[in-house]
Amino acid sequence: MQALTQGPNSAEVTLIDDHGNKQIIDHSFVVNSDLPLLSIDVIATDNILTLVETLLGLVIGGNGEIGAQINVTVGSLISTTVTVDGTGHWSLNLSHSDLLKLADGPLSISASVTDSDGNANSVNATLNVALNQALDLVLDPVFGGGGLLNQLESEITQVLSGTVLGNSVGAVVKLTLNGEIFSATVGAGGKWSINIEPGFLANIPDGIQNIDVTVTDINGNTAKDVLHLDIVTHNLPSFGLLESDLW
Repeated sequence: MQALTQGPNSAEVTLIDDHGNKQIIDHSFVVNSDLPLLSIDVIATDNILTLVETLLGLVIGGNGEIGAQINVTVGSLISTTVTVDGTGHWSLNLSHSDLLKLADGPLSISASVTDSDGNANSVNATLNVALNQALDLVLDPVFGGGGLLNQLESEITQVLSGTVLGNSVGAVVKLTLNGEIFSATVGAGGKWSINIEPGFLANIPDGIQNIDVTVTDINGNTAKDVLHLDIVTHNLPSFGLLESDLW
């Protein structure tokens, strides 16, 4: 059978009975043992799915033979059949709500097809689900817990710190204060800290100041928070003595 070529073939059978009578039978047939075309495209541009990428849903697709029925399985989330369109492409749309059901980690995706001659083909892909839905910021109390920076406190280094929840190790925290950006890398236990030096603190104008804090994990997921501070380092209370107070 290995000598047969793909496509039309013919066979000749000669029958001879005990009396020497001979009969020749010709038979034409087609050989099709090629696997049907099937592929899965790169998913979410890099095979990594982040939380922001779920907002518009996700398309899983690939190529196949026009009109073929493709069986697609996405982990335990869905198993369905799609049809290859006139351009030779198939696709499966997953909604935002469906994607939020996925647990972080590798997700197996498989596609299979069987052609009219019984030839079967299957392909597999792995999507790294990295939604990190638990990502969040917990900020520690600042400046003695009152959120007010006085002159004495501005003359020593102040430490702003907190904890990042979720898959946080290696994430980057960025803190914006008075137009300056400070950053720190999240370590074990989700902890981070940033030192603000006296020279910088002395130049922050009095009044209510916002500290914008953003954390970005290694896959690009983000969480934000804002601290409201009361700066009182310049407009200090004054007092005077009357001449009569000295006698």
